[in-house]
Amino acid sequence: MAQDDLMLMGEFFDHVSEDYDVVHMSHVDRGEEFYQALSLPVAATQLPVKVLDIGCGSGLELEAFFAKASNAHIHCIDLSARLMAKLLSKYADYAVTAHLGSYLTYEYPRNHYNYVLASSTLHHLLDAEKSKLFLALREALIPGGRLIVGDYYLSPAAAAKKLAEYDELVASGIDLSNGKYHFDVPTSAVHEMELLTEAGFTPVRTVWESSNYAVIVADKR
Repeated sequence: MAQDDLMLMGEFFDHVSEDYDVVHMSHVDRGEEFYQALSLPVAATQLPVKVLDIGCGSGLELEAFFAKASNAHIHCIDLSARLMAKLLSKYADYAVTAHLGSYLTYEYPRNHYNYVLASSTLHHLLDAEKSKLFLALREALIPGGRLIVGDYYLSPAAAAKKLAEYDELVASGIDLSNGKYHFDVPTSAVHEMELLTEAGFTPVRTVWESSNYAVIVADKR
């Protein structure tokens, strides 16, 4: 693969925005169940809980969330203007604010959010990038707050092969750091949980799994 075969992250998701919901869902084993499972760790409430949704895309994960917390105030961050526009249109009747940009460079408030959602986005990042992000997200949560990660995972062996492909591209002179280009470098669910534990989350557990996706919950104690 050459650099000409890669697209910048925001440009890629703008390009696929028209059919994104259907195509993305087709890639997730038991996709509809996955998006319901992302709300399993959410306590039903009428309170205006504060929520951060990073890499929000078109907001597929928010329908089930709002079903349990209809008065939530959700702050969404994404690189795709077209997907963000779809999200804001879809949830126009809810308290949703948007930031167009990278969640890796965003300056998060401390002790602010009840929940942080990261759905189908972290598989574009390396361990070191995720570890730094997890520390920032933990600081952004209130004590007792909860990070909900739903993502694409591989076996350790398959993940190692993807990482080798990533390293080959970097060695050829392509800068893939910080999710600059759309390239998947998924890890295993077990390793993701290890990174979350190292960042200070406890307990960390899996609440749902399919053949290629899982939902992990990490609490700030």
